[in-house]
Amino acid sequence: MTEFFSKFSNWEGSDHTSVENVGNAIMANGDTINLAVGKYECADGICAKSSLMLATKNLFGNVFCGSDKATCIIEGGGVMKLIRIDWTDATLILRSLTLRNGHWGWGGGALELVSGAKVQVVLCLLQGNRARTNNAVIGGGGIYVTGESTTLDVFGSIFVGNTQAKDGPGKDIFNNADQPGAVEVYNSCPEGLSTIVASQGEPKEAPSEDPQESTCF
Repeated sequence: MTEFFSKFSNWEGSDHTSVENVGNAIMANGDTINLAVGKYECADGICAKSSLMLATKNLFGNVFCGSDKATCIIEGGGVMKLIRIDWTDATLILRSLTLRNGHWGWGGGALELVSGAKVQVVLCLLQGNRARTNNAVIGGGGIYVTGESTTLDVFGSIFVGNTQAKDGPGKDIFNNADQPGAVEVYNSCPEGLSTIVASQGEPKEAPSEDPQESTCF
C-alpha cells in the first residue's frame, strides 16, 4: 500500500479539506502504475488520512492491475472514501481494480470526481460502497460526479451492493444535478477487448468466481 500511495496520492488538500500525508514518489503524468495482485488497505501502509485512502489533483495516466480479473483490491473496510480525483489535464484510467467497502458521509464511497476530473473506469468491480448522506444533490455509494467539465466513462465494469442513505437513483453512480458532469456507461469495451455489456443502475449479482468473466475480456 505504501508504494502505491507514494506514487499516486499527490493532493495536498485545500482550505476546506486537509490531508495528513502526500506521496513522495509521484508518477509522471502519462505514466502507468502496474499494481501487483493483492489487497491494498491503510492497515498495511500510508493513506492520505484516516477517512480518505488516496487523493489526486491533475494526475493522469494509468493505474493497472497485473491481472485483468479485478484481483487488485482497494479495500476501505467500510470506514473511508477510497479515491478522490480532482481536475486532470488528460484522462486517468483505472483498470482491473476492485473498489470495495468504501464509505463517505456525503458522496462517492469508492470514487469522487470533481472540478474537471477526466476518468475512465475499465474492467472494474465496485462492490459494497456506501454514501451516508440524505442530501438530494450529493450521493453515489459507488461514484460521485460533480463539475461541468468533469467526465466519467465506464467500460465493462460491474456494480454490486453499493448503497446510499437517500432512497432513489444513484446508488452506483450519482451525477450532481446542480453541477453535472458528463457520465457515459458504454455497451462496448475499449478497442482491443471483446464486447459484452457494461452495467449501471441497480446492483447485479457478482459472478461467483471470476468477477470479469461477464464483461470485457
